[in-house]
Amino acid sequence: MFSAIVYGWRNLENGKMYLGFHKTKDIHDGYINSSEDAELQTAWSYGMMQRHILWSGTVAECITLENYALKYAKAELDWDQFYNKSVGGGTGIVKDFSNLTDEMRLVVTQFMLGTDPTPPELDLMETFDVDLVERIAEGVRSAAYPRVPESTAEIFDLPRNQVRMSIIHEDKVDQIADRMREDPAAARENVEPVIVCRYEDGSCVVIDGNHTTNAAKRAGWTELDVVYINFSDFDFNQANVDSFGYEMNHEEKIKTPNSSKDCQQAIIKIYTDLVAKGVDFNVEGNTFRNTVLDQLSARRWWTKQMISANHKRAVIRIKQDILNAGRNFKKWRKTDIDKLVKGIETKDTDLAVVSITSGSIYNSGVGAILNKMAGMETTRGKIVVTHANIEDYDNWSSSKKKFDNAMKAVRDTYNVDVEVLDCFA
Repeated sequence: MFSAIVYGWRNLENGKMYLGFHKTKDIHDGYINSSEDAELQTAWSYGMMQRHILWSGTVAECITLENYALKYAKAELDWDQFYNKSVGGGTGIVKDFSNLTDEMRLVVTQFMLGTDPTPPELDLMETFDVDLVERIAEGVRSAAYPRVPESTAEIFDLPRNQVRMSIIHEDKVDQIADRMREDPAAARENVEPVIVCRYEDGSCVVIDGNHTTNAAKRAGWTELDVVYINFSDFDFNQANVDSFGYEMNHEEKIKTPNSSKDCQQAIIKIYTDLVAKGVDFNVEGNTFRNTVLDQLSARRWWTKQMISANHKRAVIRIKQDILNAGRNFKKWRKTDIDKLVKGIETKDTDLAVVSITSGSIYNSGVGAILNKMAGMETTRGKIVVTHANIEDYDNWSSSKKKFDNAMKAVRDTYNVDVEVLDCFA
């Protein structure tokens, strides 16, 4: 247990620092810093300030350590590289620093010289910190993180963090874009901000708001609201970032809520994170199953019953092809498919063209293409195939085999080609 912390902020752009002391029993209690420096606060609002917990202990230890660190900085280092205006101090301080250990002195001096402390570690079978993810999400909802207007074009071009099975639902993008065009003022009140994580190297990644970003571009908005969060807020743990995406999508507000397939993706992500940590476990054993239930049911992303059912399916997928966890599945929009079909028909007026999902090609595709060819009085046809989901993709060989067998009876009369559209972004 501890009753206070010493924290350090570092500006990723110019290296300037701020050290502080804070009475707390919760490192993630929402406290930022006590500085009134405008440059620091602006940098923080853009995710440019990276926080490190340098020490946690008693009030006397921490207030003394802050004073020691700042006095060292003012005497030995470039004081202009610090946002602090004073060297701290206050009630409870030990002026001769006799309550400071060598370890305590070393960690603050190393930070000021450019070496960051080791990020906190989770328990062996934990991959993300549920409480931390919830605190950050609540900070976004309560506007503790400021919203800043940014160029839609610049945000659109940023890389996106992929945690969900289908990264973009084009029909949902159209729905949001229509609202943005019809009543921009109302849309700005109801559309959530885009969340961007800024990493240690200064790079930015969209971690929530893919549909909002695409819709804003489609609607012609030149600016949209963005919340920047530094990777340090997530304890330098990518699994916390990924889980934040699920947390922000478990309730629908002009969004697509987490699906059953997203649950499978989350289970597979826990598996890959545990493997990356070097944990030795049986993917079919109770330890992994209980870990999945504990981690994913701690919030309202899915029910325990849904998690349990999808755990079984996820284990099958893991055993079949663990690489599925990193694939970015793309769901084709009907208007785009129709446009593609029309383009093919325009170039070749004697070719009958239909579109079908791969899972339906045997039951519906055969009749659809034969009817189309008969209506056009042609013997040439083409079926444009899309995969509705990852299962369709995995089962495509079997579906195509059934289709080919069904077409054998008419092969001497009709010539039918099959074109499968790419399903990965």
